[in-house]
Amino acid sequence: MVGGPLVSAALLAPFAVRSPRSDRPLLDPRVFRVRRLRAGSLGVWTAFFGLFSLFYVNAPYLQYAKGYSPRPPS
Repeated sequence: MVGGPLVSAALLAPFAVRSPRSDRPLLDPRVFRVRRLRAGSLGVWTAFFGLFSLFYVNAPYLQYAKGYSPRPPS
């Protein structure tokens, strides 16, 4: 459960260190010094993971608590 975020952090660190030194970086992390861009990115990130967690929790809720079947009615 903790492995995924650790692996992504381990891969993101070299990317963030090497990108500013590159002549043509894929994504220059220095653009996040702009406060509005940083706030907008954080808002989109929060909305995405909030909605994803809702979908993740809602499917078992509808199946086990409400008794709905994943199969269409025949």
